Amino acid sequence: MGQSNNDIHIDCDIFNETISEIKDEFKDDFNKARSEILDFIKKGVKDKEQSIRYIITWHLSCLKENEEPIDDILKILLDVMKNDKDQWVRQRAAYVLYEMDEKLDSIKDELIELLRSSPNGEVRGEAAYLLGKINDPKIIPLIFSKLKKESNDNARSLIAWSLSYFGKEASVTVPALIDLLKNDKSEVVRWRSALSLRLIGDKKAIPALIQQLTGDNCGDVRSSAANALGEMRAIEAIPHLNKSLLNDKHENTRLSHNGNWFNGRSCCYFDTNTC
Repeated sequence: MGQSNNDIHIDCDIFNETISEIKDEFKDDFNKARSEILDFIKKGVKDKEQSIRYIITWHLSCLKENEEPIDDILKILLDVMKNDKDQWVRQRAAYVLYEMDEKLDSIKDELIELLRSSPNGEVRGEAAYLLGKINDPKIIPLIFSKLKKESNDNARSLIAWSLSYFGKEASVTVPALIDLLKNDKSEVVRWRSALSLRLIGDKKAIPALIQQLTGDNCGDVRSSAANALGEMRAIEAIPHLNKSLLNDKHENTRLSHNGNWFNGRSCCYFDTNTC
């Protein structure tokens, strides 16, 4: 199981107090203070105890921008995401990196290399997702090539999801996303493919979205398809949306039609009395 706020008390104030104490001790020597802060962090993320590594990694999101060696911390987080032996620590590092989105461009090359060559499918997926957050259209061909070849379910789902950040510029990937939506064995891959199709907004996806709205055995996929059809203002989907609203047993799918789930809407997108 992963860590939760109930499992570990996370107090950013205590963490920042430790950083402040180091600064105060070496207030007359900026370089020494910087070195001591980095040593404190590096030791924490390499601790033999998983809980300590997790806490320190989580706390890195508490560091104040422009006051700490952020570029070095990005490299530390990247190393944790790539090499820590614990899945939850790696995921936490990826999440903290995600929160530092404006700084991610400085580690773009490293993320590209992880996507290309990491032996860990989870790491490949997280790298793709972070590259999506950077939102450089030049990266789309690489992500697209990995989407078609990826065998790891979790990585494939994150790669598919990463394409959502590019919007219409990722239209070239729509046929591949449609194929995943209709045929992938993983419910998460189908769900995230529908999310990306919604945000890319290419109406060529409408028939496949209708098909999954009415025929997918996963409620989250049907719900995501409903949201996508609504956002695309797919008039031809209204009869299917109405039927799903009345009959679907999955609560999130029904809520999607009323605009109450995942910031999505379906029938409420249409300026029509047929809903």
